[in-house]
Amino acid sequence: DIGVGALPWVLWRRTPLTRCLRIFVFLTQHHSLRVACMNIFRTVPALTEVLVVLLLVVLLFAWAATLLFSHIPETNFGSFQASLLEIYTLSTVTNFPLVTIPVFSRHPCAFLFFVLFLCVGVLLMMNLTLAIVYEAYRINLGREVQLQVQRQNRALRRAFDSLAVPVDPLLLLLAGFGAPSAPLGPGSRTCL
Repeated sequence: DIGVGALPWVLWRRTPLTRCLRIFVFLTQHHSLRVACMNIFRTVPALTEVLVVLLLVVLLFAWAATLLFSHIPETNFGSFQASLLEIYTLSTVTNFPLVTIPVFSRHPCAFLFFVLFLCVGVLLMMNLTLAIVYEAYRINLGREVQLQVQRQNRALRRAFDSLAVPVDPLLLLLAGFGAPSAPLGPGSRTCL
């Protein structure tokens, strides 16, 4: 097992692996960026369900496009794999005219298929994906803020407890401070 310390610095500096590891060095230096990355990774489980549904929608529309438009020679809907690639391209809303115009030229009613895909696949599913990502990130960020506040309160309590000294109520009377306003018990602490 060769560790980083076992390699000479010159060899370690020249390896292609170091370019990939630079992000981890950067993350170790910036706490807020590290917290943000951890929150992003915590949103992935909430996102898996909607990504599966999005994948199923794309697969369903690719299958339907293969069945409906495979007989049109100018299109890329001849096989399921080509249809899947074209539907994925449509889901990103790039090259929309390039994909749809050959189909529209042969079947004017094909716009119903593409409008349905735009409504379901792009408008509904992409917005749902974004909403779930935002909500999960917001919840994780709220938890992180609560943990930070709890850590800060614990640190302040420990600092206060280290500064506080037990005071005997009789010493307070003898020192001329008068009677304490609240009864002090044997475990009470106060700062002088």
